[in-house]
Amino acid sequence: MSFPLCCGLFLCAVAAVAPPRDATPKLENAQAELDRADGLRSAMRGKEGDARTAARKSAVEAYRAVREHWSGEAKVCAEASFRAGELLRSANEAGAALAEFQVARERGKDSPYRVRAALEIGHIHRRARESDQALAAYESVLADAAATPGQRDDASYWEGNVYAAAKRVDDARRAWQRVADGGEDPLDRIRAWDEIAGSYVDAGDFEAAAGVLERCREANAEASAEETRLGDRVRRALASMRSADDLQRAVEKRDGKKSERKLP
Repeated sequence: MSFPLCCGLFLCAVAAVAPPRDATPKLENAQAELDRADGLRSAMRGKEGDARTAARKSAVEAYRAVREHWSGEAKVCAEASFRAGELLRSANEAGAALAEFQVARERGKDSPYRVRAALEIGHIHRRARESDQALAAYESVLADAAATPGQRDDASYWEGNVYAAAKRVDDARRAWQRVADGGEDPLDRIRAWDEIAGSYVDAGDFEAAAGVLERCREANAEASAEETRLGDRVRRALASMRSADDLQRAVEKRDGKKSERKLP
């Protein structure tokens, strides 16, 4: 499934999907070329400024050369395009990155990079405030049988954020609630509960926000009681929920004084 590019990104996208010609010599097989590109990406470590920019450009060209030289190797081409997209995204070249992720999405039928690319496509559109395209990308992850539970949780969480930015609060809460109720990782569940509670604080419904925070603590009581590394992380996540602090401040502002007890 492909996603429409916004007009502002179209020209960059066209340039991104056209691999360099004769810039990188062809090796004996696709994997060897992918390994060469990976090595060039690793060579970026420690470089700064112009040297890092030049190293990134060389790595991107090498990844694109994989697609140029070995267009029939779909899985390898999907990975190469995904890696090029990551490098371009880190350089804030959103249009070029988006085009590479779309190639990875389209070529990665039997590859884990199909779902990963869809998430990245959603993130780029979300940051550009292109809500329809972002939602389409996240929905494609939710509908993809190859998506892992964690990837579906990511898609639902960020879908909720897109809805929230569009002032579609009920839709946002439903998306976050999927994660809060069934998320694979307790930290993701807490993050979703935090967003739900925060949405009630923003709406001025402080009782509802307090109720959500209480439900969150009850739902994660067992995990937080564990004397394990995960249990410690859960306890810290519960203690640092942003919505709890926002609720405390909102109540104090409403009452014109500091509350005598910390709210749940």
